[in-house]
Amino acid sequence: MTDKPPSVVLLGFTVDDKKLFEIAQQSAILPTQTHRFAWNLVYALKSASLEVALLSVLPVPNHPEYPYKIIRSSVVEQDNVRGITLGFVNMLILKHATRFLACLSTGTRFIRYQDPETIVVHGVHTPFLVFARLVKKGLGRQICLVMTDPPGVVRAADGVISRVLKRLDRKLVRLLASGFDGIICLTPALAADFAPTVPALVLEGFANHELASLPSRSRQADSLFRIAYAGAINVEYGVENLVLAFMSMTDPDVRLHLYGKGPLDKWVLEQCKLDKRILHGGLVDHSALMPRLKEASVLINPRPAAQEFVRYSFPSKILEYMALGAPVITTRLAGLSADYLQYVQLTDDDSVAALARAIEAVRCQYPKAVERGLRGREYVLREKSVSNQGKRIAKFLSTLTGTRH
Repeated sequence: MTDKPPSVVLLGFTVDDKKLFEIAQQSAILPTQTHRFAWNLVYALKSASLEVALLSVLPVPNHPEYPYKIIRSSVVEQDNVRGITLGFVNMLILKHATRFLACLSTGTRFIRYQDPETIVVHGVHTPFLVFARLVKKGLGRQICLVMTDPPGVVRAADGVISRVLKRLDRKLVRLLASGFDGIICLTPALAADFAPTVPALVLEGFANHELASLPSRSRQADSLFRIAYAGAINVEYGVENLVLAFMSMTDPDVRLHLYGKGPLDKWVLEQCKLDKRILHGGLVDHSALMPRLKEASVLINPRPAAQEFVRYSFPSKILEYMALGAPVITTRLAGLSADYLQYVQLTDDDSVAALARAIEAVRCQYPKAVERGLRGREYVLREKSVSNQGKRIAKFLSTLTGTRH
């Protein structure tokens, strides 16, 4: 009889690409980067010879922002990884309660059937955290939390009730996270502020080797200088500043290409009419988006660094940008460790003028910027690859003190 290979149940929001695209057609909120991180986490675990099963819920905003009140359970299957999604009532308050009840009923049966050594919880969703703590106590499973974002981030569209609930949620997450056996997080600040006594692994994300091998047009094939951004089209991510910075540049050979979806779509489209050099490409499937980004002269992350949540954040788009080998411009994010700084062009501050200056600086010394981008690609593909990060995660899980009963 052979030993069963180490196994993990990944509890989170991991759904197949087709389902995510369907969600995107009906929602202004598109968790593309979270989706990519989740699947890279799956591939990393599998690369380290861990068996992975998915226990997920659909990543949808509350009704009526998302049109359906009742979300039914279904099967998840992609790249030989299988699992289930849990059903719930997609309304404020009821959403959390029914997701928790689904975890207790369907989720418990699923975990008993899969019989994993470790439950890895991706995201700081309170029902998941409470359920994981109960699984640890009742079923004797080791539990590890993956934090890619801080809890309780208030959005401009949130009402009074939602804001109060998010503050309570933030306090509850701190309490619950302290009982996990380990935590994997994007930045040291996440671990220090939400689980200071728990063993932690800082892991910014994953660099995909496939991005480096994508064919692309030469960035110097014509006279146009293409600036590209991919992500949520909203103020919080700095899209308004980026558009205004671009419009302050009068050179007719400069272009700005924006890809994504969000609350600022209407405003961006209005600017496109005023300035024909701007293209709002909208929502594009990841496989089609990456070649477009690789054709850009420079890729930009304009997220304002002064926002409170930024100290907890490491945008996964930075790793994607760098893996493509393009010159990268970014604001000076607190989560951007010193290892990355030599490979990117930093803005002086969060202002519109600073973004414009950084773009001009790259353009004025473009051969040097290209060389820096290629060195950045070598760095992330060597140090942050899916397989390398998988080894780090597997080693970290093996050192945790959680015991299986």
